[in-house]
Amino acid sequence: MNDPQYFDHPVLDHLVETVMQLGSELWTTRRRLELLEKVLADAGALPDDAVELYMPSAEEIEAEAARRDAFVRRVYAGFARGGEVQEAPPEP
Repeated sequence: MNDPQYFDHPVLDHLVETVMQLGSELWTTRRRLELLEKVLADAGALPDDAVELYMPSAEEIEAEAARRDAFVRRVYAGFARGGEVQEAPPEP
């Protein structure tokens, strides 16, 4: 099955797909972060500067790097297609 093509060049379709995916990811993240901050603040469970002062462990840094790499592959999958339909890797 081929991707639908809306623009004269498939790269433009992939670019629009990427921008839409980024917008979706950003909105979901921002909304969840706002809700989490509100819940924690309302419960008095988190000092104002706790996030800024947090120092992750080496294991946390490594796990975050793996999640970041998967995110980049998924979000930018449209650029890697080159005319072939490839499924983006699932979110971890």
